[in-house]
Amino acid sequence: MASKLAQHLDIALNLLAGAALGSLLLGLVPTRLLVGVLGVILLGAAVKTFRHAH
Repeated sequence: MASKLAQHLDIALNLLAGAALGSLLLGLVPTRLLVGVLGVILLGAAVKTFRHAH
C-alpha cells in the first residue's frame, strides 16, 4: 500500500513540475517547439506503456 502511495506522489510531483516548467517556457520558447517536445515525450510514454503491456 505504501509503495503505491509513493508511486502516486511521485507521478503527481512530476506532473506539477512539468506543468510549472512548461508554463515558464511558454513565453521564452516558440510554441511549435514546445508542442514538438511534448509530442516526443508523449510518444515515448506511449511506446513504454505498450512495451510494458505486452
